Amino acid sequence: MTSPTSAFPLHRIVDNQGILRKVECLHDRDLNAVVAVRLIFEELSVYMTVNCDDDTICVSGDTPVFTKDERWSDAGGLWSKAVGRRIQWYWEMRNNQGYWDGLQIEFVEAQEAKAPICIQAVTIASRLDMREVKIL
Repeated sequence: MTSPTSAFPLHRIVDNQGILRKVECLHDRDLNAVVAVRLIFEELSVYMTVNCDDDTICVSGDTPVFTKDERWSDAGGLWSKAVGRRIQWYWEMRNNQGYWDGLQIEFVEAQEAKAPICIQAVTIASRLDMREVKIL
C-alpha cells in the first residue's frame, strides 16, 4: 500500500508556504456525506477523496472524476478557520489494519500570532469525516 500523499506530495505546499484561499466539499446526496475536499491554495489545488474500494484516503493535484452529477460547495465550518493560513505540518494516518485512512493537517498564520488550527480528514464507510484536533 502506498501512502496517501505519494501521488501528490503535500510537502511541496509546505515548502512553498502557500496560503489556503478557499476550501470546497463535494457532497454525495445518496450517502448524505462529504466524499471529497478541495483545498485551494494560491498556486494550485489539492484534492482529498475516498477510494471506495478499500476506504483509503487519496490526495491528488488532479480533479477527481465522479459518476454522479454533484457540485462543489463552500466547506465553511471548521475549514473556514484554516483559510488565510499555511500548512506547517501534516500527518498521514494509518489504521490498525494497515490502511491509510486519514490525513491530519496543521495550519498556522504567517506571523504565527494565533494558535494553530489542526484538522483531520478520516475515511469512514466511503465518506470523509472532518474533525478539529484541539491542542491542550
